[in-house]
Amino acid sequence: MLLGNWSLENLKKGLMNHGYQVLTGHEERAEIRFRTLAAFIEYFKDFGFTKAEDLRRYVNQYFRIHSAIEKYGFYSMKTHRFYVAARKDNVV
Repeated sequence: MLLGNWSLENLKKGLMNHGYQVLTGHEERAEIRFRTLAAFIEYFKDFGFTKAEDLRRYVNQYFRIHSAIEKYGFYSMKTHRFYVAARKDNVV
């Protein structure tokens, strides 16, 4: 249905093309800063993205994040989130 460019508008269009009525939606772009590597890891654990085996797998990326925190006092990343509430009438 939607490959590549994920946005609120693209999702709404895709849902409507498949017979859904879009009730509401919201989109947000923001920046998040982490002042410790532990905070970064905990943030992703809350979403279920980090497991024990991932810590070993991404050790190089974690080292780069830790280095940025030591150099600048934080590690910054952009976030893009959105949600849509939709319904489809006549569902059998």
